[in-house]
Amino acid sequence: MPRKLKTFVTESGFFELAVAAPSMKEALRDWGIGVNLFQQGLARQTEDPAIVAAAQSAPGKVLSRPIGSKAPFREGAELPKPKAANRSKDKVKTKPKTKSGARSKSHGREGPASQPRGAVDLRAIREARATLEEAQQRHRKRTAALDKERDALERRAQWEDEDWQREKERLEQAIDRLKDT
Repeated sequence: MPRKLKTFVTESGFFELAVAAPSMKEALRDWGIGVNLFQQGLARQTEDPAIVAAAQSAPGKVLSRPIGSKAPFREGAELPKPKAANRSKDKVKTKPKTKSGARSKSHGREGPASQPRGAVDLRAIREARATLEEAQQRHRKRTAALDKERDALERRAQWEDEDWQREKERLEQAIDRLKDT
């Protein structure tokens, strides 16, 4: 009897990922991730009907969509293209220049002070997202190293328990032999 599929989601880079899998372990394998993102709170099971329907239609396949969008999950999703500004010369309002001809508060630099109110600085957003991705990768590497250390400690603890059981058994047998004499 085939195992019931559950739908799991996480984030990677600029995308949300979804997969239909029978277990969290299988979802991590499908995503190609070696650390337990569920334990770290970076992945979760979802019951969202739209996500479940998309993932269940392609079990075991990783579906994605841009983070923060309401686009449907699909294979090979791409980031949305920035919308070109619809500006004509008559719509652009210019600020009066100071006597020296420099823009006020910008000191000749391009940046938020030189953009119209409400404009989105796409370059800054891309840089911030790239910085976030780098930090996320560093975090994943550190947690993967910690997971390896934890596994090694657990193996050592298991060996110690096994050694203790053998020693305890040997010592108890020695006590039993002394009682019999």
